[in-house]
Amino acid sequence: MPVRPGPPALLRRCFAGLLLAAALLLGAAATASPSGEGDGLIELAPQARVLVQGRQDEAATLATARALLAGPMARGDALSPGQRHDGGDRVLWVRAEIPRLADGRVWHLRLPEVRLDRITLYRAGPGGAPVAEQAGEAVPASQWAERSRMPRFRLGTGDAAPAVVVLRIEHSAPFWLDLAVVDDAQLLHDEQQSMLVLAVYLGVMGFAVVYSLLQFAITRDRLYGLYAPYLAVMAMRQDLRSGLSRSLWLPDAPQWWMALRHLSLLGAFLLGLLLVRALLPPQLVGQRVYRVSTVAIVTALVLALAYPALPPGVAWELYNIYGLATLLLLAVMLVRAWQPGLRQLQGFALGFAVIALAALVPMLVNLSLLAPSGWSAHALLIGSIVEALILAVALSMGLSDDIAVELERRYRAPRDPATGLHGPGLLPRLVHALMLRHRRAGG
Repeated sequence: MPVRPGPPALLRRCFAGLLLAAALLLGAAATASPSGEGDGLIELAPQARVLVQGRQDEAATLATARALLAGPMARGDALSPGQRHDGGDRVLWVRAEIPRLADGRVWHLRLPEVRLDRITLYRAGPGGAPVAEQAGEAVPASQWAERSRMPRFRLGTGDAAPAVVVLRIEHSAPFWLDLAVVDDAQLLHDEQQSMLVLAVYLGVMGFAVVYSLLQFAITRDRLYGLYAPYLAVMAMRQDLRSGLSRSLWLPDAPQWWMALRHLSLLGAFLLGLLLVRALLPPQLVGQRVYRVSTVAIVTALVLALAYPALPPGVAWELYNIYGLATLLLLAVMLVRAWQPGLRQLQGFALGFAVIALAALVPMLVNLSLLAPSGWSAHALLIGSIVEALILAVALSMGLSDDIAVELERRYRAPRDPATGLHGPGLLPRLVHALMLRHRRAGG
């Protein structure tokens, strides 16, 4: 006679179904083709030329902006979206000629790259004097030309838009640049699609955090206790990466927004490492690898404490390098512990493999080794939902004596002949597993 599942089992099944539906919806929304280039979207790369210079004082900067607004560049190269620009102490000037725009619509200049430190747009004002507007990570969002998630500048209606604009771009690391002119309808369409993806992601991740906390309260399983903050930090990371929090509740604190964005990246990898260590005993992964994971945890704490003393660009590169090294360490730990029949371990390995593949491209973009793309923009969103689904199923399996049996087989841990129990090194693990099984059964 089948046993009717109790409330925790029903909750787990509902949660798994919700995650699966969200993953499908998120994948469809994130990979949906945009409305495409038409009369509402005009690429500016064919009409733009770039010039690289060193940093100048304010008077020389205004003189350069005035000269570029007055006439074509005497020297410079055509703007290519696939070209990598050096950044650092070099400043990129862009002169873009605005094509004839349709009347009756409001047009905007949009930069899809959210990470640029400072973008200054110059247009000709009364008497030909340059008028400057700013956006970028180092500029408070309340002082942006248009307060939004992504940098953009209002050009006006078709008959009032400037014929030429000049951009001055400063960034501490190498970067790629693409420019487009979009009208209000195209801007609204793209923003609604992006916000749908973010709303689905943040809603599901919020439910997943609550679900994990409830499971932790019911079972006292420390894996759920670590899984909840891991999901919370991942969700915060995506919120900060999207620019949502900067435009809504941190408009006047770019330094706090940047610090949270950097530290949340470090925190996600640290919590992922702690989660895997909580699952795997040292005997399965090996004492040497276990000690390396301890060093990795200490390194993350040192990097976090050193953040105020590090330049933001250096901290960002260090944290991404640490993330890549942590992904490699997690792979080594899971491969060394892999054994047929350990289903929870296999579920964890699959979940972290998904997030590793999803995070690899965005992290290479963060390190300026790959150009941004549609995949890099949405990979972590989709990967995080799929990982949450897989790990939720793996956690619902609970700890069993499978790992204890495997340890006994591998290390010939003795049993007490009188009781048949595992030796002292394995007994706490088995007792904990039995207690979790008892709590999940409603006892």
